[in-house]
Amino acid sequence: MEKKNNQTQIERKNRGRTPGQVQRDLLTFHVQQCIQKNKERMDEVLQELMMLHYQQKIKTSKKLMTRVFAELMTFHAQQRTTQIKEKMREVCAELMTIHAQRETQTQKIMKRMQLVFAELLQTNSERKKLKLLDEEAYEEFVPRKLFLFNIISFKQTDDDHLLQVKSYKLHDVK
Repeated sequence: MEKKNNQTQIERKNRGRTPGQVQRDLLTFHVQQCIQKNKERMDEVLQELMMLHYQQKIKTSKKLMTRVFAELMTFHAQQRTTQIKEKMREVCAELMTIHAQRETQTQKIMKRMQLVFAELLQTNSERKKLKLLDEEAYEEFVPRKLFLFNIISFKQTDDDHLLQVKSYKLHDVK
């Protein structure tokens, strides 16, 4: 239908014109049609080129972003490693300080224990001396002749009394 309309328009235009003018007009029309088609085709090609260009830019940008991200991750990992090393140094220094303090405390405790042990030894030796003196005094108090006396002549109660004295002596020594 469109062709028919175009033909009728051309026929109306061409009335009273020479065939050279009509041919020239047809040629001009044909050239204009070709120019229009070329222009449309060029627009399509330009759009495709622009799309391709943007796609290439996006790919390039993605690659760059991937590289930058990888570098950032590497940098972040290095920073984190540095922070961890610093923290480990701090913790190690604290542990060394605590160890030194405990070592000092242990040495102080050992010195105290040595002093207490020396005092205990001295006290123990003094007690032994006192007990020896007590025993000597007791031996002086109970004459040896009493023990050499005929034990058979004593009564059983007397024997029990002597045993009690010996057990008393044993309890004191402990």
